[in-house]
Amino acid sequence: MTEELNQQEQQNSQGILGNKQEEKQPEAKDNEQSEEKSKVENNTEKEKTENSEEEEIYGKPENYDFSNVELAQGMTLEPESTKEFSELAAKCNLSQKTADEFVKIGAKLVEKSVNNVFAQLQAEQIEQYKLATNTDPEIGGEKLNEALDIAELAYKEFATPKLKEFLRQAGLNYHNEVIKTFRNIGLKMKESSIFNADSPQGQNKTAAQILYGS
Repeated sequence: MTEELNQQEQQNSQGILGNKQEEKQPEAKDNEQSEEKSKVENNTEKEKTENSEEEEIYGKPENYDFSNVELAQGMTLEPESTKEFSELAAKCNLSQKTADEFVKIGAKLVEKSVNNVFAQLQAEQIEQYKLATNTDPEIGGEKLNEALDIAELAYKEFATPKLKEFLRQAGLNYHNEVIKTFRNIGLKMKESSIFNADSPQGQNKTAAQILYGS
């Protein structure tokens, strides 16, 4: 009798556990369905994003128009090259937006190359100016330092900020003829009573007289 009761209790216990497990199964199934639904939704959103990106990259227009592309000051698109690129972009089925980006990159590369070439040419030109100045029979060699000191007097006195900037950017402040011009003005300044307090009254000269003669 006691053994039968124990067996019945074990069966009841197992039955309770079995029922509890069965009660949990629908909940687990719901979780699985929810996760699966979430995955599907995420994949759908991802596909939409990818499709949207592809639409921005591809899809050629009827005609390409690059008038809205911002270029560096003074730079324009060469018609023949633009036509060739438009044909290539059409073959690749590029959208207007994508083609614009390629034009921007190309323009920047051209601008950088041009600037590098210009800087190199200017550096070479300045070296030629320096050589001409150093070998100039009038102001070069041992006479150079003195000539520069005198030229500096006129340069500081008469050269406007814009003229100084122009000469600097062009490298002409190294040009022997420019230096000689300011040197000659400086010599006249030294001879003038503007820089000579002992000069007799009435012999003062204006800046125009110093530059162009009395």
